[in-house]
Amino acid sequence: MPESGKKRIALVTGASGAIGGAVAELLAQRGEDVYLGYRSQRESAEARAAYLRETYAVQAVALPLELLDRESIRRAVQQIHEQSGRLDILVHSAGVARDKLLIQTQERDFDESLEIHTASLFRLLQACLPVMRSHRYGRIVAFTSYAALHGRAGQSAYAASKAALIGLIKAAALEEIPHGITLNAVAPSVTESAMTDALSNSERARLLAAIPIGRMQTSAEAARLAVWLTSQEASSISGQVLEADTRMHRW
Repeated sequence: MPESGKKRIALVTGASGAIGGAVAELLAQRGEDVYLGYRSQRESAEARAAYLRETYAVQAVALPLELLDRESIRRAVQQIHEQSGRLDILVHSAGVARDKLLIQTQERDFDESLEIHTASLFRLLQACLPVMRSHRYGRIVAFTSYAALHGRAGQSAYAASKAALIGLIKAAALEEIPHGITLNAVAPSVTESAMTDALSNSERARLLAAIPIGRMQTSAEAARLAVWLTSQEASSISGQVLEADTRMHRW
């Protein structure tokens, strides 16, 4: 466990996106040093890292991270360990949506969902857990989805891959709790992001009509629960899926 008052070291995947960026900022607000993993949006990730350094006086580093490549993940974790001496927090927020009816979904779309959401988490865990185990401390949170728990028409590939992520988190949590490492998942409802920005006006209206509070969650609201799960207050919680929504009506 980190020494009292000492900054923890966090890696956030998908940190150039809305939710990942919000997670990185909330961690920085808490005084944690943050590595912002990005795949292609280098300028966005570097600008966000610079903002965090200037605003919160923490170490914030934009880190290239190809989640489909085991070697890229290994190099990224090695860089963090060499520069910071440890890795305390992993938040996996990278995601992709290829929304189509099941009969229209191409196999490559299904495979991509599994790779980005589940297989990449498997690779991340294999790279990060030995480092965390060596310090007998770790906090791991992965974003799943309302769709994984309750289904959603037009999201068969997305829902299936996010559901598989839950199984991975729950199994790994049982293995890692003796080593001082907790693993949990957060299942947001529909959240304002680049994915929802692409919705047509009619799709947005139909979606909002299904949400009791009449609006989508903000990225900060979705991120806040994930960051809480990395805190001391949540140290006894592991292997859980916390739903961050107001129970959508069926749609």
